Amino acid sequence: MKRRKTIEDLYREVKDFDLVLTHDAALADALNRRLNSPRIGPFAETVKNYVLKKTRYTHKDELLDEQKIVSSLAGQTGSYQKARYFLSLLEDCWNKMEGIDPSYFPVPEFMQIPENVFRFFKTRRTYWLEAGRIVFSQKARIAVIEKELLSPFEGSVLPSFAENISLFSEEKADFPGFCVFDTNHDLIQAVARSIHVENQQNFGIVVDEGSLYSSTIKGALLAKGVNIIGQKDVMDDIPFRQTLSVLRMSLDAEALLIRDVAGFLGLMGARMLTENYSYFLKDYPENEPGFEKVTKLYQDIRQIKDMTFQEFIRTYPLYAGHYLESIVRNYSFENKMIVESLSELEYLLFLFGHELGKNVKGVVLADARSS
Repeated sequence: MKRRKTIEDLYREVKDFDLVLTHDAALADALNRRLNSPRIGPFAETVKNYVLKKTRYTHKDELLDEQKIVSSLAGQTGSYQKARYFLSLLEDCWNKMEGIDPSYFPVPEFMQIPENVFRFFKTRRTYWLEAGRIVFSQKARIAVIEKELLSPFEGSVLPSFAENISLFSEEKADFPGFCVFDTNHDLIQAVARSIHVENQQNFGIVVDEGSLYSSTIKGALLAKGVNIIGQKDVMDDIPFRQTLSVLRMSLDAEALLIRDVAGFLGLMGARMLTENYSYFLKDYPENEPGFEKVTKLYQDIRQIKDMTFQEFIRTYPLYAGHYLESIVRNYSFENKMIVESLSELEYLLFLFGHELGKNVKGVVLADARSS
């Protein structure tokens, strides 16, 4: 096994180039932090960031980002889910074929893509369209770190005279020691047991960001009150998740049991007996503790699904919490009916999230695929 070069090794190798392109944003940031003299223009960038910055210098209007593309396509396809599905197919085609080629798609999928979606991508200012127009100076010394890791489309953007720099040296490296666990649960629990609020600053975890391990470890740590360094998303906020829970419950209020809403009843000052957890809200006995609170909650929840998001926020500020108003405004959902649009709002939050700020203290979760 070859030894991977350190950031210092790579910087010494590329510091005299005019531009360094890489597949990895974290690697580009690390190289830029090692600059010790002023420069005009970018030094290390991913191909995508370089294209985006270059086009901003030459155009007054911004390129469409993923969220704007999905929102624009949703008006033509009828739903955000379809818009994102079509976008993912076309992104994959463009990255692998260096353009939109209908012959790339399997017949069933291709036949589902409307012609207006193809036309949208061929005429609107997107990253893929602008990248093909980038021109590099013949006088510039340009390096690309591990060209083989770029997609075919990113590789097609590079000039022919760019020099390839390997991430690996010729030195041999041994595997470090490691532990083997019987199950995924055992591994995650071993990690969670080792970290708590008092020592969270001492830990970093390297994990595949897109894997089940990443989300499960993150959830286990957040449940213990441990912070994760980085952007804090609204879906990590427990009160907001309770808000979504109220909205979901409103879609089928008749099927709700006391156990489903015990937490909300507690916030309303009603302590429910565990032996009453199996009662439906609609059938809760009048002579049982908390009857008035249960009745009020049931009546409120029944009305919510037939409201717009804005009406819900105005009528039930306690349930709506702090963040729903800015989120529905961001996605232009203020006047949409909850019963018709809740699933689409949740889908958009899953795709794009909603940042609340940044945690600067806690555990570092590092992507194993990043430099």
